[in-house]
Amino acid sequence: MRIFAVVIFVIFLAFLGYFYILGGLPAAQAPAAAPTETLTAVATITATTTTLATTSAHTYAWRFTELPDNEEGEPQTSVTLVVDGSSRNLGVFGGGCFVVEESAWQLLPSERSGVVCHFTGGGTELGVFEENGSTTVRKGVVDEGSADTPGTRDEFKTLFAL
Repeated sequence: MRIFAVVIFVIFLAFLGYFYILGGLPAAQAPAAAPTETLTAVATITATTTTLATTSAHTYAWRFTELPDNEEGEPQTSVTLVVDGSSRNLGVFGGGCFVVEESAWQLLPSERSGVVCHFTGGGTELGVFEENGSTTVRKGVVDEGSADTPGTRDEFKTLFAL
């Protein structure tokens, strides 16, 4: 019985020594933090400067920053408009984005520069519009349509004047 107690004591000391060498018992893992609304840029996709027609006195550039997917798995992109070197963040939009005048798409009447952010059939268009001597940035809805109905780009609302 005495030998059994000594063996248990030696095993206990070996156990304590083992954890002492490892730095103690492992700490309890904190649960993973829930995703928040504030997203950090992961990678810059592109920054493009598009010079406007000679009738315009401004230079516009669009900067896209890819962000992590939202909870539904939709890609997210932060869009920044640069006008004559001054940046203005326009927000985070679903899907990937492209500059309209650098694509097969056409600018709308009075639209001087624009971007479309879309994912699975629809999305958002952001554009710089010049009408009646004023320049505004507007946000509209893009619907790619279907085999039976044509796509649309409409419902533009003014975000701010330049």
